[in-house]
Amino acid sequence: LQGLVVMQNMQCRNCHAIEGIGGHRGPDLAEVGTRMTKDQLVRQVVQGGGNMPAYGKNLSPYEVEAVVTFMVSLRPAGEAPARDSTFPAIPPKQEAAGTQKGHHEG
Repeated sequence: LQGLVVMQNMQCRNCHAIEGIGGHRGPDLAEVGTRMTKDQLVRQVVQGGGNMPAYGKNLSPYEVEAVVTFMVSLRPAGEAPARDSTFPAIPPKQEAAGTQKGHHEG
């Protein structure tokens, strides 16, 4: 819950609600862990974007990690966290090495 403490200290709830409680300038963070990956959340917190200011100079790396870990946990029970869609969900099957028999001329 260190991330929640960081969010309280940085007054994130002035702009963001969690389950409808808090500000409404930014998106509700109730299920942000299903919408954004850990890397996307780090980038958003550190660099800002849209209406959100950058917090990279206001938070230590530990605080960024804590708040992002907390946000990744904000998702319905049993639902997987968001994943990077540039990578396949299931890796392609690898061809077994040496499955083709070669023909050697002597």
